[in-house]
Amino acid sequence: MVVFYEALKDAKDYVEQRWISSPNWHVNNSVEGLVLGGLAGGLSAYLTTPLDVVKTRLQAQGSTLRYNGWLDAIHNIWATEGMKGMFRGSVPRITWYIPASALTFMAVEFFRDHFYERVPNDNLEDVGRLSVDHKSAGGLKVSH
Repeated sequence: MVVFYEALKDAKDYVEQRWISSPNWHVNNSVEGLVLGGLAGGLSAYLTTPLDVVKTRLQAQGSTLRYNGWLDAIHNIWATEGMKGMFRGSVPRITWYIPASALTFMAVEFFRDHFYERVPNDNLEDVGRLSVDHKSAGGLKVSH
Protein backbone atom coordinates (compact mmCIF):
# COMPACT_ATOMS: atom_id res chain seq x y z
CA MET A 1 0.00 0.00 0.00
CA VAL A 2 2.84 2.37 0.82
CA VAL A 3 4.39 1.69 -2.58
CA PHE A 4 1.15 2.71 -4.31
CA TYR A 5 0.87 5.78 -2.08
CA GLU A 6 4.40 6.96 -2.86
CA ALA A 7 3.88 6.25 -6.58
CA LEU A 8 0.70 8.33 -6.53
CA LYS A 9 2.56 11.15 -4.77
CA ASP A 10 5.26 11.03 -7.45
CA ALA A 11 2.59 11.10 -10.17
CA LYS A 12 0.91 14.07 -8.48
CA ASP A 13 4.24 15.90 -8.29
CA TYR A 14 4.89 15.19 -11.97
CA VAL A 15 1.46 16.52 -12.96
CA GLU A 16 2.01 19.64 -10.85
CA GLN A 17 5.41 20.32 -12.43
CA ARG A 18 4.28 19.52 -15.96
CA TRP A 19 0.83 21.10 -16.25
CA ILE A 20 0.18 23.43 -13.32
CA SER A 21 2.17 26.60 -13.83
CA SER A 22 0.59 28.70 -11.09
CA PRO A 23 2.99 29.35 -8.19
CA ASN A 24 -0.04 29.89 -5.95
CA TRP A 25 -1.23 26.29 -6.42
CA HIS A 26 -0.78 24.26 -3.24
CA VAL A 27 -2.62 21.27 -1.85
CA ASN A 28 -2.55 20.75 1.88
CA ASN A 29 -0.43 17.69 2.68
CA SER A 30 -3.13 16.23 4.92
CA VAL A 31 -5.71 16.52 2.14
CA GLU A 32 -3.21 15.00 -0.27
CA GLY A 33 -2.68 12.12 2.17
CA LEU A 34 -6.43 11.65 2.50
CA VAL A 35 -7.08 11.42 -1.25
CA LEU A 36 -3.96 9.55 -2.32
CA GLY A 37 -4.10 7.26 0.70
CA GLY A 38 -7.67 6.30 -0.12
CA LEU A 39 -6.77 5.58 -3.73
CA ALA A 40 -3.71 3.54 -2.71
CA GLY A 41 -5.72 1.58 -0.16
CA GLY A 42 -8.51 0.82 -2.60
CA LEU A 43 -6.08 -0.29 -5.29
CA SER A 44 -4.09 -2.52 -2.95
CA ALA A 45 -7.28 -4.02 -1.50
CA TYR A 46 -8.54 -4.86 -4.97
CA LEU A 47 -5.26 -6.35 -6.17
CA THR A 48 -4.80 -8.53 -3.08
CA THR A 49 -8.39 -9.82 -2.98
CA PRO A 50 -7.54 -13.14 -4.68
CA LEU A 51 -4.95 -13.84 -1.99
CA ASP A 52 -7.49 -13.00 0.69
CA VAL A 53 -10.10 -15.26 -0.93
CA VAL A 54 -7.66 -18.19 -0.96
CA LYS A 55 -6.62 -17.53 2.65
CA THR A 56 -10.22 -17.30 3.82
CA ARG A 57 -11.25 -20.47 2.00
CA LEU A 58 -8.33 -22.38 3.48
CA GLN A 59 -9.12 -21.13 6.99
CA ALA A 60 -12.84 -21.84 6.70
CA GLN A 61 -12.63 -25.35 5.27
CA GLY A 62 -12.62 -26.95 8.72
CA SER A 63 -11.98 -30.65 9.29
CA THR A 64 -13.31 -31.72 5.89
CA LEU A 65 -10.48 -30.70 3.60
CA ARG A 66 -11.81 -29.14 0.45
CA TYR A 67 -8.43 -27.89 -0.73
CA ASN A 68 -4.95 -29.44 -0.46
CA GLY A 69 -2.94 -26.26 -0.05
CA TRP A 70 -3.03 -22.84 -1.60
CA LEU A 71 -2.16 -23.89 -5.16
CA ASP A 72 -5.00 -26.40 -5.13
CA ALA A 73 -7.32 -23.72 -3.73
CA ILE A 74 -6.38 -21.31 -6.53
CA HIS A 75 -6.86 -24.01 -9.16
CA ASN A 76 -10.26 -25.16 -7.81
CA ILE A 77 -11.63 -21.66 -7.27
CA TRP A 78 -10.54 -20.64 -10.78
CA ALA A 79 -11.94 -23.84 -12.34
CA THR A 80 -15.33 -23.68 -10.63
CA GLU A 81 -15.95 -19.94 -10.20
CA GLY A 82 -13.55 -18.22 -12.58
CA MET A 83 -12.40 -14.64 -12.17
CA LYS A 84 -15.57 -13.78 -10.26
CA GLY A 85 -14.70 -16.32 -7.60
CA MET A 86 -11.17 -15.01 -7.21
CA PHE A 87 -12.45 -11.47 -6.63
CA ARG A 88 -15.44 -12.42 -4.47
CA GLY A 89 -15.77 -9.96 -1.63
CA SER A 90 -13.70 -7.26 -3.30
CA VAL A 91 -16.35 -4.55 -2.86
CA PRO A 92 -16.53 -4.89 0.96
CA ARG A 93 -12.71 -5.05 1.16
CA ILE A 94 -12.34 -1.90 -0.94
CA THR A 95 -15.09 -0.20 1.05
CA TRP A 96 -13.19 -0.99 4.25
CA TYR A 97 -9.68 -0.16 3.01
CA ILE A 98 -10.36 3.19 1.31
CA PRO A 99 -11.40 5.14 4.42
CA ALA A 100 -8.93 3.30 6.67
CA SER A 101 -6.01 4.04 4.35
CA ALA A 102 -7.19 7.58 3.68
CA LEU A 103 -7.28 8.40 7.39
CA THR A 104 -3.97 6.65 8.04
CA PHE A 105 -2.09 8.55 5.35
CA MET A 106 -3.80 11.81 6.27
CA ALA A 107 -2.49 11.33 9.81
CA VAL A 108 0.98 10.46 8.50
CA GLU A 109 1.13 13.66 6.46
CA PHE A 110 -0.28 15.71 9.33
CA PHE A 111 2.35 14.40 11.73
CA ARG A 112 5.10 14.85 9.14
CA ASP A 113 4.09 18.49 8.85
CA HIS A 114 3.94 19.03 12.60
CA PHE A 115 6.88 16.95 13.81
CA TYR A 116 9.42 18.57 11.56
CA GLU A 117 10.43 22.06 12.53
CA ARG A 118 11.37 24.77 10.11
CA VAL A 119 14.73 26.40 10.48
CA PRO A 120 15.52 29.95 9.27
CA ASN A 121 16.70 28.91 5.78
CA ASP A 122 13.38 27.05 5.25
CA ASN A 123 15.02 23.63 5.34
CA LEU A 124 13.43 20.92 7.39
CA GLU A 125 15.24 19.70 10.46
CA ASP A 126 14.33 16.26 11.68
CA VAL A 127 12.83 16.46 15.15
CA GLY A 128 12.03 12.75 15.04
CA ARG A 129 15.31 12.02 16.80
CA LEU A 130 13.78 12.29 20.24
CA SER A 131 14.79 9.57 22.62
CA VAL A 132 13.45 8.62 26.00
CA ASP A 133 15.94 9.27 28.76
CA HIS A 134 14.78 7.61 31.97
CA LYS A 135 17.36 9.48 34.06
CA SER A 136 16.35 12.99 33.09
CA ALA A 137 13.58 14.79 34.93
CA GLY A 138 11.57 15.57 31.79
CA GLY A 139 11.83 12.10 30.32
CA LEU A 140 12.74 13.28 26.80
CA LYS A 141 16.13 14.11 25.48
CA VAL A 142 16.72 15.71 22.10
CA SER A 143 19.77 14.37 20.28
CA HIS A 144 21.10 16.63 17.52
